[in-house]
Amino acid sequence: MIFIFALILFLFVWMKIGDYYGLAVTGVGAWTAAFFKEVSVVKQEQSGKYAIIGFLKKKTVSGADVSINKNKDNGKTDDYILLQARINLFYFTFNTPLTLALIAAFYPFLSKKTVSLDVLLMLIFIHMAYTFSMIYKELTLQLETFGYEEISFTKVLLWRSLSGFLHKMVLRFEPFLLGLYMYLKSEISVFKE
Repeated sequence: MIFIFALILFLFVWMKIGDYYGLAVTGVGAWTAAFFKEVSVVKQEQSGKYAIIGFLKKKTVSGADVSINKNKDNGKTDDYILLQARINLFYFTFNTPLTLALIAAFYPFLSKKTVSLDVLLMLIFIHMAYTFSMIYKELTLQLETFGYEEISFTKVLLWRSLSGFLHKMVLRFEPFLLGLYMYLKSEISVFKE
């Protein structure tokens, strides 16, 4: 009964705050990927169900096809490349109300209430890992296209496989995986008593 009420409650709440959560998680993933790719995040906005993140990379390779910005304030020319990544917010947030309802349903049966916090942190980590892998993959492809990185089939295959695995397997089964974790934690604690 707790599960049904919690699911209805979280569905209504999630309709209001889901996009904000998705943008926040995407922002963390974007800033982390930007750090490792040595680019700057210049813009993040929502367009419908997508988060669109703009990145800026200073020109370091001669002959690369880059956008040129003439700075009219000081007369200098800054060479840079503009990159963009799009993340569908629904892809990684659609199961969140179900997962939160499972946490609420298991909560009364957990001997260690911190397990709920563990599961919540795992949920956020899974979402951040997904957004990081998707953005990192997009940045890698674009930087290779513009000649800022050497083309590496292995690197692209690795990031496509990781983001595909997270999207197709982990995100779709996250409520059940995290529910199983909570169930096993509650069962183990029952056996210890």
